[in-house]
Amino acid sequence: MSDEVGYTTEQLMELAGLSISQIIFKEYKPCEFKKILICCGPGNNGGDGLVAARHLKQFGYNVVVLYPKVNDKTLFKRLLKLLEHYEINVLMSLRASDLDNYDLIIDSIFGFSFKGEPRKPFDEIIQVFVVSVDVPSGINIDSGLSTNSLFINSDMNISLMLPKQGLKNYKKKHYLGGRFIPM
Repeated sequence: MSDEVGYTTEQLMELAGLSISQIIFKEYKPCEFKKILICCGPGNNGGDGLVAARHLKQFGYNVVVLYPKVNDKTLFKRLLKLLEHYEINVLMSLRASDLDNYDLIIDSIFGFSFKGEPRKPFDEIIQVFVVSVDVPSGINIDSGLSTNSLFINSDMNISLMLPKQGLKNYKKKHYLGGRFIPM
């Protein structure tokens, strides 16, 4: 879709990350939710989270990124360099006991294209998130059913581009962000 319209992957990530951060700011004010952990996977959903981290820092949050499986593509290296410039701490691992140190946890691990079962290290952290990006990790986008026993039961979801078919019965807060490509 991005090739048809002319957007680059980087432009789409920037737009998605900005949308995510604006919705987070609307729902979770920095005076109450000061410290945010963004858990990022190695794909484009993780890239959206890396971009959102930068915007959330500019909105006044104390942001930490958990990025246990780094993507070595040039785009992701640039995103990490920007986080370094903004002095955003990027962790490769985190003890489960440290999750209590955060006021808000964002799931930017797996997006709509994820298939199969979450593997280490994501399988150990997948049960604690509050806000999911695009689709809760471990949920099938077509059926809305979990791909296995490990899935994120988020309190809020931010769908990117379009609401996903599998989330039509999602009963919690659900936002549509990043509607920037004409359909």
